[in-house]
Amino acid sequence: MKTFEFNEKSDVPEIEVINFMNQYVRVNNYSHNDFTWQYKTFKDLSSFFFMYDKEVIASQGMIYHNLVSNTNHINTVKSESSFLSKDYRGMGLFEKIYFDAIEYCIEKNIDFIWGFTALGKIWENKLGFECFNVFYECQITLSPLKIFNKSKHIFVKRVIQFMKNSLIYSVTSSKIRKANFELKLIENIGELNILNKIKKKWDCSNSNLVSLHLDYNYLKWRIFDNPKCLYDCFIILDGKGDEIGFAICNISNTHIYLVEVIVLEEKNIKESLKAILKRYYDRRDTISFSYLGNIKNTYNYKIFKALQKLGGNTKEIKDMIFVLKNISKKEIKLDISKFTLNGLWTEGFKI
Repeated sequence: MKTFEFNEKSDVPEIEVINFMNQYVRVNNYSHNDFTWQYKTFKDLSSFFFMYDKEVIASQGMIYHNLVSNTNHINTVKSESSFLSKDYRGMGLFEKIYFDAIEYCIEKNIDFIWGFTALGKIWENKLGFECFNVFYECQITLSPLKIFNKSKHIFVKRVIQFMKNSLIYSVTSSKIRKANFELKLIENIGELNILNKIKKKWDCSNSNLVSLHLDYNYLKWRIFDNPKCLYDCFIILDGKGDEIGFAICNISNTHIYLVEVIVLEEKNIKESLKAILKRYYDRRDTISFSYLGNIKNTYNYKIFKALQKLGGNTKEIKDMIFVLKNISKKEIKLDISKFTLNGLWTEGFKI
């Protein structure tokens, strides 16, 4: 079975690829716009592969991401859309399409492939990836009553949960209403350059860490052009009005996800988080505020600790395993504790 790279010259119509994807992708109505956004924005480095036997039977996507560490740029791709029709499983086709995709990435001078999966053993044993259970989520309740109404536990347990959440909510509320910092909402796409400038300062102070290169093109693609997710971007201002960081939040009907927060000085982390929480605390219909990150990373850990002091509850996300593979000929060893993984590293459809 041959692996094909999808492009404008492909004999297979895009609609067939999209119909195949719709069987597996966990979003409603995966469309042409979604496919274009994922795989055609950075088309020189992002790629989509498929196998065909009268119909599309397998797919493998590689989405380009530029990482930065020690002020050096690292060419990487995020493994995405790894799907195989159930009628063709057990024939070695999953491994074939994946290794074919890896060969293509090597030709494009990609250094690392990474991604997230619930099936770490498959990625480790069949594809040679390193696997890391490092993802944790810190959640703060914003509406104890809505959680009570939605809970499926027995009534007594619901009442106990409601009382506990109400107490935490009250304590958190008293803390964040005293926030000393302000947020400036980014409404003009041209202001993304301010975020990039702040991120460069942060990179210089945290040069030992591995993070996403948040330049204008990446932020425009990931945040402003995202076809499925709505985001708020804020510049964080201290009491003097100085720009001390920024935050990006994914907004859904019932949940707020803090997908990125960059604060230039550690002493300002807690006050910055208080200002962000204050923004959403009285938002109608919102149930919770969450932050997802690599618990082993020093910077992520500081965010977790600050949120816990504000009433957050942290738990492991067991079905979100980070996988990493060096496909270059360079002797590059990246320590998992250096990766500032957070919600911005994810696909953007689920979180």
